[in-house]
Amino acid sequence: MPESNVSSNRGPVLSAFLLILITLLAMVYWRKPELPSNNTIEDSRATFAKLMNSSNYHSFGLENPDQINSLKAGSKFRKYFIELQRLKNYNGSDPIYALLNPHFSVEVPLLNASKKIITSMEFSKNSNDNWEAVGFGLSPSFRKLALSGIGNTSNNLILVELPALNMEFILFEDPVSKDTIRQLLYSWQSISAPGEGLPESPKIQSFESDSALLKYLQNIAINLKDNVPG
Repeated sequence: MPESNVSSNRGPVLSAFLLILITLLAMVYWRKPELPSNNTIEDSRATFAKLMNSSNYHSFGLENPDQINSLKAGSKFRKYFIELQRLKNYNGSDPIYALLNPHFSVEVPLLNASKKIITSMEFSKNSNDNWEAVGFGLSPSFRKLALSGIGNTSNNLILVELPALNMEFILFEDPVSKDTIRQLLYSWQSISAPGEGLPESPKIQSFESDSALLKYLQNIAINLKDNVPG
């Protein structure tokens, strides 16, 4: 066989191999992302505690300034988002991870003795590629997660935000069956600030497959109006 034909045949094969490799790497990254160490989280919780005083504790969702000392770190949520146009263009077969954009941040809930989310800390990597706390207190999406009453089920958790729809969903592994659990969090009320009182708990809807969840969201995205469920 002429060398030119061999080279031309290798091109598509090499491209296919690279595509498969990239897909596999993306799957590994999605399922087992690098996360802040437990030591980093505990050091940050100690810093968080030093920020507490009688005038600001309520804004962080605490009952009193000392409550922070009794809270324990929960599971580490890797945060992602899906763009509206990508959701509208969903082809019906791609898995969820193919649509995800990373926030490059991790949010860690702080739990009371009943495993209820009280507040949280958000972590990002600094210029030295080390994880550090960049935010204290519940982010808007995590506040909705806290109100939903969903506790710590697994460390293999991700939180996906849908900014255009004002919705979020979580993915985690069932500790018994090892199946992937997909739960959409939504409510028709906005999540209020701590001083404005709490809205009703967000509704939770479960889906048996990636495509079922994404098709449901795609339909909402395509028919998006001025009044958006959130």
